[in-house]
Amino acid sequence: MLNSYVGIASRNGLERLCPEHPGVARFLAVQAARLRRQRAVLVWAVLPDDAADDIMEELRFGEKKSALRLLQHTARDGGRLMTD
Repeated sequence: MLNSYVGIASRNGLERLCPEHPGVARFLAVQAARLRRQRAVLVWAVLPDDAADDIMEELRFGEKKSALRLLQHTARDGGRLMTD
């Protein structure tokens, strides 16, 4: 099954990934603003459940770059979210 996710990507890799629901983009925008030096951006992606699980596993082990590569490889759709 496909679901949509919102995350934070920086020059260090994928910082966070959360299932999309009302309010999550605003919450992550605040966190991304705190990572300004790392040029963090909000990203949106549609992922199969198994790919999302694999990405979350990479994040649990601190593998941010690997998580971002996996997100880019497995996303069915996605892009950067613009914030104010």
